[in-house]
Amino acid sequence: MEVQKRLESLLEYVHHLGEMNQKPVFKIDEYKNLKFAEQELVGRIGIQHDLSDQEGESIWLTIERLKRIPPPPIPEDVKEWISVSNDPNTPVNIKEKNY
Repeated sequence: MEVQKRLESLLEYVHHLGEMNQKPVFKIDEYKNLKFAEQELVGRIGIQHDLSDQEGESIWLTIERLKRIPPPPIPEDVKEWISVSNDPNTPVNIKEKNY
C-alpha cells in the first residue's frame, strides 16, 4: 500500500509539472536552478540526512530554517585593528595602522 501511495504522489507531481507547462528535468546538468550534490551538504549547520520519523518512515533530507545571529562584539583592545562583517562568508578585515 505504501508503495502505491508514493507512486500516486509521484504521478500527481509529474501531472502538475505538465500543467505548469514546464519540461521535466531528467539530467542534473540540465537543471537551471540552484543545485547541490548531497556530499556538499554533509556537516552543514541545520542540514540532516538519512533520518526516520516517529512512524519509522525514512527521511532523506531535512533543512532547518536558520536565524541570522550577529557576530560577537569586538574586544575594545583590538577594535581599532579589525572590522567584522555581518556576512559569515566575509573574513575578518585587518586594518593597517600607521604610526
